[in-house]
Amino acid sequence: MTPTERKANTAAMHYQIKRLWVNVERVGQRYGYPWEKYWHRELVNNGVWWNSTPFMDVLKILGRGLRLGSMLSRDT
Repeated sequence: MTPTERKANTAAMHYQIKRLWVNVERVGQRYGYPWEKYWHRELVNNGVWWNSTPFMDVLKILGRGLRLGSMLSRDT
């Protein structure tokens, strides 16, 4: 996939998620849920914050949840 296609796909996903949250807010208003300031959300590309994190820190964060024993015991 070319970088241009990736950017176009990212933009399309951004607008789809944005429309989804607009619909969620409309349903909330319909049922009487007041909008509150701590519901703020923003879309952030994973590459933006993963690229700013050193790889060893990423491994520390993700490594705790990985089970290597079952993968290492398999005969492939």
